[in-house]
Amino acid sequence: MHVYRFVLLTVSCGAGLLADDSALRGKMSMSAYVSVYGISGEVTGGELRLSLEKQLLHLGINVLPHGDPPNYPVLNLKIDAKINTETHTDTSRMERGRIVRGSGIASTSVTVDYTDTIELHEAGNVVVWSKTTGPQRIDALASWTIPDKALGLAIDFAKAWRAVNGRHPAVSDKTPQRLSLAAVAGQAGVPLSAPVGECDNRTAGGCVWPVSFGSVAGTKGQSDIPGPQRDMVLGEIERLGKAGRQVIHCLYGPANRQDNTGFATFHFWFKSVPPDILDLLTSSYNHPLMVEGRVAVDTCPATKTQADYIYSHRLN
Repeated sequence: MHVYRFVLLTVSCGAGLLADDSALRGKMSMSAYVSVYGISGEVTGGELRLSLEKQLLHLGINVLPHGDPPNYPVLNLKIDAKINTETHTDTSRMERGRIVRGSGIASTSVTVDYTDTIELHEAGNVVVWSKTTGPQRIDALASWTIPDKALGLAIDFAKAWRAVNGRHPAVSDKTPQRLSLAAVAGQAGVPLSAPVGECDNRTAGGCVWPVSFGSVAGTKGQSDIPGPQRDMVLGEIERLGKAGRQVIHCLYGPANRQDNTGFATFHFWFKSVPPDILDLLTSSYNHPLMVEGRVAVDTCPATKTQADYIYSHRLN
């Protein structure tokens, strides 16, 4: 984790300045949210939230379930960004040692303006503590650094919280391993299809595989893992396979019955989730196990609608 200097320690709001760390006193439970605006394709809020939750657990703060509406207090880490594209035309050129007007050569630059903010909201969505970096600008090619910089604010929150609450033993992740399908019960959808191709263990409506990079990563390749963490991540996956962890591949389709096309495959943990799943998911950016997330199934969901629901909530 890089160390960054943050220049703005207070923000203004209707209630005045929010620099008083005493507002954090006694806050032993809270939910964590990450909001990303303007660059959601480049920065994944779900991955950032897992890192934020891990930090809260390490402090000794119980993380309340993630849901809508949220459970208060809410610690919200926000990245508000705007991508700028500018085209510049050079209308000059060198000729015999002199600068003269030319026909013009166009070049394009892309930058990102962004502000990181972390806020603690009480019931009624009242902000009681906040800190922000203030406006920043970077080249778009460096946008991958934005998550680390945002998490720098989470470190500042941790320091402020510990200053008024002292040290507490870490608490364990209590994320439920099963998701209720009540929200999508009865909804129509593309049906579950029998597994096709090579499969040694056809069961529970799908194909069950021991954990390996090929069985968990979906469409991701090893090159998608940051180089410095690649060997570590591959070792973690190998360890899970040796420990007997399994995933199930569930096939849905066809969505288009006339031409027998439109199939989709989902990967889920089978039966149980590794107890250290939060540590695994936060050990590297773009971790392959993000495909499975933090939930398990005992059998393939009956429809793609149900599978989509589980997949979209797998990090909650």
